[in-house]
Amino acid sequence: MKSSTPERRIGAARSVGIFGGTFNPIHAGHLAVAEDVAESQGLDQILFVPSGRPPHKPDEAIPDARRRLEMIRRAIAGNRRFAVSEVEIRLRGPSYSVRTIPILQKKLGASTRLFFLVGLDAFLEIPMWHEPERLLTLCDFIVIYRDIPGGFAGVKKLPYPVTVDSLALAELDRGTRSSVVGTLPGGREVRFIRSHDIPVSATEIRRRLAEGRTVKYLLPASVESYIMKHGFYRASKTKARSFSAKRLTVKTR
Repeated sequence: MKSSTPERRIGAARSVGIFGGTFNPIHAGHLAVAEDVAESQGLDQILFVPSGRPPHKPDEAIPDARRRLEMIRRAIAGNRRFAVSEVEIRLRGPSYSVRTIPILQKKLGASTRLFFLVGLDAFLEIPMWHEPERLLTLCDFIVIYRDIPGGFAGVKKLPYPVTVDSLALAELDRGTRSSVVGTLPGGREVRFIRSHDIPVSATEIRRRLAEGRTVKYLLPASVESYIMKHGFYRASKTKARSFSAKRLTVKTR
C-alpha cells in the first residue's frame, strides 16, 4: 500500500513542515503532533522524512529503512496534508539534516517555504548536530514544547544568538501563551509553540512488543498489522524478562 508520489503531492505547496526522525515505529504521538502543527501554523503540508542511517542511534536495533518507510506510508494514508520523502533513504552515509534540507528545497522549488519541525529537547542539542551553524541558516524552524528541566529558558543558553522575548518564553512554559516568534542567526524565523502532548513513545511501543503485550491504539492499526506480519521488535524470552525487570525499577515523575 503506497501513497501518491510525494513530489507530485507537494509541488504546489506554499509552506511545508519537514518532520524527520527514525520513526521506529511511527505512532499516534507523531501523527497527532504533525496534524496539530500543520493546523495551528497554517502549513500546507507535513513531509515525513525517515532517516536512512541515523548517526545518533548507531546501536539501536532499527528495521530496514524501506520497512520504516512502508510503515509511514500506511500511517498517513488518507491524510491529504501528509506526505513522505525517501530522500534520506536514498542518500549514502549517515542522515544529516544539513544535507537533506537543500535537496528538499531544490526539489520543492525556491518559492516553497520550509519549516524544520523539532522538539525543544532536540533543539537545545543542536550544537552537537552536524554543521549546526549552517543548518540554522537553511530554513525556518518550528520548535515544539517538551516537558524538560528549564523548559524554553534553555534557548537563551545556546551558543548561537536567538533573538526572542524571554518573558514571552516564560509565559509559553507556563502555558499562558501558545506560541512565540523569534529570529535565528542569519535572519531565519523560529516559532516556539505548544502542541498536543500525547504520552506515547516509540521506546515503550518496542518494549511492549518485545514483551508480547498489546499496542492497540498506540499506533495505527495498519502499522500494527504490518509489524506483526514481519515480526519486528520481537525479543527472546530472556530479553523479554529483562525488559520487564527494567520496567519495575523505573521511577515515576
